Amino acid sequence: MLEDIKKKIQKLHEQINFHAHRYYDLDDPLIADSEYDQLFQELLELEKLHPELSTPDSPTQRVGGKPLAEFKTVRHARPMLSLENAFNEPGPHLIEAIVPNEFKGLKLKALPHVLGALDSVPAPLGKALKKKLAP
Repeated sequence: MLEDIKKKIQKLHEQINFHAHRYYDLDDPLIADSEYDQLFQELLELEKLHPELSTPDSPTQRVGGKPLAEFKTVRHARPMLSLENAFNEPGPHLIEAIVPNEFKGLKLKALPHVLGALDSVPAPLGKALKKKLAP
């Protein structure tokens, strides 16, 4: 039984590493983010149930991959916060961190993400776009 779980964990390592390489290094993903997150969540659960099978090289022990050479380093005016995975909706802490007060009453699900991204757009364009979204 434990040997089967160990094999399943190893298979998940291989699948996740393969898809992470396609996504982060090649910018050519083969599966949707939600599918990747399902694999990752399954691995997290197995490692939680069997901590003795968790290894330092597990995909759960690192964040992302190396950025592509085409990406330039950019300093954002406000932190660009992670959504953690495709299953999570933005929690109140994330919304409070990125949504200016004038937008808090809106009921749009994607608005926190849009407004957070707009904070990285230089003024006056960012301000103009935010005005368009204002009720």
